[in-house]
Amino acid sequence: SKEARARFPARLLHTQPIKIRPGGTVLVRLAIPRGSGSDKLQVLLSEPPEGISLKRSTFSPDGAVLELHADSEKVRPGLRTNLIAEVYPEAGKSGKPSRFPLGTFPAIPVEVIRPGR
Repeated sequence: SKEARARFPARLLHTQPIKIRPGGTVLVRLAIPRGSGSDKLQVLLSEPPEGISLKRSTFSPDGAVLELHADSEKVRPGLRTNLIAEVYPEAGKSGKPSRFPLGTFPAIPVEVIRPGR
């Protein structure tokens, strides 16, 4: 959504854009302050470009790892974008995720590169 979101207390541990090949996956690491309740969180991408998806997110006491995937049928080399990942409380007993995010991670710069680079 286009509304301003609170920033979730996290820091991207990459200084360059994340490079991913069509059909490939890549891990994105974020530092999260201890005590953020990260064991009870889920992450969703907000309006990602077609073909870029979040396969998995895992949390540890020190941070988070997001596994991104680029669908080779839908993305082409040269695509550059900033992904916005929203952090939600984990689904409760009802199984339905919260509609209200706790905040967003810092923007994640991504570049789709040619195979073999």
